[in-house]
Amino acid sequence: MRALLKGAAAAACVIAAAAAVPASAQTGNQRLDRRWDRCANESGQFTLRQAIRACSRLIRTRSLSAEDRSIAYYDRGNHRFDQGDYQAAIADFDAAIAQHSANAWAHTNRGNAYVELGQYDRALADLTEAIRLDPLDGGGYDARSSYYSRVGDFANAVADSREATRLAPDNADYLNSLCWHLAQANTDLDEARRACDRSLEIRLDAATLDSRGFVALRQGRNQDAWNDYNAAFQADSTLASALYGRGLAALRLGRTEEGRADLDAAAHLDAEIAATYAGVGLTP
Repeated sequence: MRALLKGAAAAACVIAAAAAVPASAQTGNQRLDRRWDRCANESGQFTLRQAIRACSRLIRTRSLSAEDRSIAYYDRGNHRFDQGDYQAAIADFDAAIAQHSANAWAHTNRGNAYVELGQYDRALADLTEAIRLDPLDGGGYDARSSYYSRVGDFANAVADSREATRLAPDNADYLNSLCWHLAQANTDLDEARRACDRSLEIRLDAATLDSRGFVALRQGRNQDAWNDYNAAFQADSTLASALYGRGLAALRLGRTEEGRADLDAAAHLDAEIAATYAGVGLTP
């Protein structure tokens, strides 16, 4: 499952970079430095409201350069994205780009917000512009791969994921994306498994276990699928995709009562989960 460049189906977009702090933020002004730390919130120790408030104060600071103000708008946009306020996030990314037109991350995450709003033409334009601005950053390709996945263009999703992992071969998120998109496309499943295995070597997480379970289902390795989905759900009990996948694996192993119970429980967590799996050809 894809994690949000911050997961059944790569329907979720990914925040390109959780936060940014400009090099010039080391001002020697302790109050201003604290505002940058709180605005970026890289440690996650502040609430979204606290981080947004700090970013807003920075934006109003007259001494900021245009590039630094762009970063403050960008960070605030990310926090508003995380709140689910995509229109407000887009407004902040607009402002970030107006302050510094070469801010590729702002284009990427504005594209992600447009995806969430179903404005796919605008999303593709932004994501492609981000890649043009910074073609050596795998994050742009990874984000565009999520767009292609959302619109059902799995071949291009795979192509962009491969480019992201070529640029950053040890990025666990990009490897998980590649694993997931190959499984969606139902192609090169051994490559998909290798990508998931490598991602899990770098960082053990529920999303990638879920992705590897998906690959195993595609390969007919039903006990392996059950094991990975079970481990994913044990790590994150809110993960409907893992519970549904575990149910499918149990059914294929002939454990009908157990499998049906998992499918029903997954539907309570996410009413759309059966449709999500059916969209990639996996049904009970």
